[in-house]
Amino acid sequence: MDFLTKMALIAMLLINGARMLTVEKGLATDSSSASPHWGRLRGNAMTSITLWLATTLAGLALLNYA
Repeated sequence: MDFLTKMALIAMLLINGARMLTVEKGLATDSSSASPHWGRLRGNAMTSITLWLATTLAGLALLNYA
């Protein structure tokens, strides 16, 4: 069960990375400080940090339960 959870977290990280790339492409065309892309980039960055932390904790749990 923990292995599948960790793989799901990694899949979510990949999806978040793809979303971040699209936001970065939007910022390449409109990088003004009033652009709504900055808020999306901030949200994606916070999601990424959360997912990395959850993946790390899931990996530690996998080691401790094995």
